[in-house]
Amino acid sequence: MAGPSDVPDIQKYSLSEGTKLALKYSLSEGTKLALKTLQFDIWQWEPDKIIFLLEEMYIDLGLMEEFNIPEETMKRFLLRVKDSYRDVPFHNFRHSFCVTQMMYVLIHGCKLNTVFTKLDLMILITTCICHDLDHPGFDNYYQINAKTELAKRYKDLSPLENHHCSVMFNILSNPDTNIFINLSQDLFIQVRAEMMILILGTDMS
Repeated sequence: MAGPSDVPDIQKYSLSEGTKLALKYSLSEGTKLALKTLQFDIWQWEPDKIIFLLEEMYIDLGLMEEFNIPEETMKRFLLRVKDSYRDVPFHNFRHSFCVTQMMYVLIHGCKLNTVFTKLDLMILITTCICHDLDHPGFDNYYQINAKTELAKRYKDLSPLENHHCSVMFNILSNPDTNIFINLSQDLFIQVRAEMMILILGTDMS
């Protein structure tokens, strides 16, 4: 199976180094095919290089073209998302990718792209990527019982999920990292509402 040797090292990538966002790369056809399967081996990929895999999903599903997303904006968005995940044992950037890749497998395996609109797919993939942003590693039961700042802020109502939404919309509020920037204001309000429903729905309680 194809692995991370397909892409250049972007260890030194940062949001302040805009010129590096024009870096050209290519994933092998084997990697692109494997990405659509349950057998894809995530453990071959370091977080910095996972960015290329996520971008490939947007490209393959036609989302970059449909919503006129500049390549630099997409890379900045994914870098900012990666940096917004904490180094915790489970709810980290790698977990975010695993959830997103499973959705990508379902889209292809169940031919959801023949049923859902491009906007639906954009919302699904983006929400999967962002669904655990800035997760501190302790669940809602802990947040509420420990009376943490998050629990107080959201009045014990899905504090983590509300926080994930807040971090996501903070990233999207910056024009440099807003992959929805070319949507009308009315349509983006609809997108926000649907993304909130999906993330709040991950509170299993």
